[in-house]
Amino acid sequence: MYHNRFFIPREIRKLKGYQSGIKQVIEGQAITDSGLYCAFLLFPAAGQLPENVKNAIRAMRANNINIVICLNAEVSEGADLWLRDNVQRIIFRDNIGYDFGAYKDCVKYLHDDGAPIKQFMLLNDSVFFIDNGLEQFFARMMSDCDAVSAFENWGDNAGNHFQSFAVSVSGKVFHSEPFQSFWQQYVPVSSRIWAIEQGEKKLSEAVLKIATTSKVLYTCADLCRELAALPDDLVLTDVVVPLRYRGMLPVDDRRSFNIATRYPNLVDIVNNSSPIHCGAWLFPNFLRAPLVKKDIVYRQRFQFWEVQFLFKDLMSEEEFTEFSTQLRAKGNYEKLDAKTLTKYELGIA
Repeated sequence: MYHNRFFIPREIRKLKGYQSGIKQVIEGQAITDSGLYCAFLLFPAAGQLPENVKNAIRAMRANNINIVICLNAEVSEGADLWLRDNVQRIIFRDNIGYDFGAYKDCVKYLHDDGAPIKQFMLLNDSVFFIDNGLEQFFARMMSDCDAVSAFENWGDNAGNHFQSFAVSVSGKVFHSEPFQSFWQQYVPVSSRIWAIEQGEKKLSEAVLKIATTSKVLYTCADLCRELAALPDDLVLTDVVVPLRYRGMLPVDDRRSFNIATRYPNLVDIVNNSSPIHCGAWLFPNFLRAPLVKKDIVYRQRFQFWEVQFLFKDLMSEEEFTEFSTQLRAKGNYEKLDAKTLTKYELGIA
């Protein structure tokens, strides 16, 4: 109630007339004439570029993608120099409106700049990028299709939508009136609930008004097919199921279940909320998705030891160390101070 009746109206009043949070734009070196563009939002901890982010940039460069980095925080001199050598442009902005505020600024900047866009991708570092398969992933994201998303959400009973941490559109969609109008009208409120309800969902609506072709790379249907094809005697433990949903999956005394008889139940659970969260291990393991959400411990989808147990064999040793360190640094919501915890519980943080 507080969120909708007080916080949102106050923020909308504050942001009335918002044009852009961009403070500076720096030209980089890696420029191609492919017509492929990516607005890659980064919020670098302590000003450093994680190696998994560098791997994502290298994989995009291998696909001739023009990378426009949008920084919501300052970076070190070393990180700044590395970016100048490896991306087309670097945008520095105030951290207004979280990811969708940055997306809004990037879309306006590239549209006003007249970038010759054939395909345009929105990407952010809320995911950890597993190096194995990244080049193929970005090639698929930039395929000739009006709308491509890594994941989509059907399970919240409030309308399906693309999940916006990795979504691309064709030049036709990018330059269309519904797409541009959405961004012009979007108010960059710093709220997770607002970003989902007024951002992700409304963006999907705008895109699908124009798109004549669309696809999602990692779906519950594809996961179901992979699980159905597994050996009949394969047994998993319920550690692969998010904490809040474990009671929905019948298991034996050892918390184990036979995949041949329970895979529909498992897919129902994954589809119940955000698939990339609920299927955090399942999609990388069975569909080779090179993305893992970095808040799966923070938001108590899984315990820290469970994530370490599950992902040990899906990453290189260096990646596993980096991923584990990032999870430790973020912790879970219970470590938040009283003010931030209140924001978390209200859906703001």
